[in-house]
Amino acid sequence: MYFRLLGLCNNFAYVVMLSAAKDILEKDAKHIEKPCRPEVTTRECHILSTGSVLLADIIPALIIKMSAPMFIHRVPFGIRHTTVVLLQAASFLIVGISDSTGLALFGVILASFGSGLGEISYLALSSNYPS
Repeated sequence: MYFRLLGLCNNFAYVVMLSAAKDILEKDAKHIEKPCRPEVTTRECHILSTGSVLLADIIPALIIKMSAPMFIHRVPFGIRHTTVVLLQAASFLIVGISDSTGLALFGVILASFGSGLGEISYLALSSNYPS
């Protein structure tokens, strides 16, 4: 039961960061309330597109998944799990309290590292459970 819950929680930060991409990129914007407009007559342009959050969410996990087979067997599962939990928690805190886009993207990168490490760790552990 708890093992399956860990697998679900592992992808939670990844999905939340992707879903909140537009909000994450607006960290530098002044917090001015924008009322709903009856019609849209202008486009809002930003320096960074939401694709930058996508890249920050995918590339670190890809790096972990490609490089981990060379060294991960030396790291016990308890340390891996603790690292995953700390990275995921830190990512939410950093993105939540950041006032700059750069710091928020750093939080997304931490979530990606945690998600990548969690995926390879929990997938390896799944062989110990009956189907």
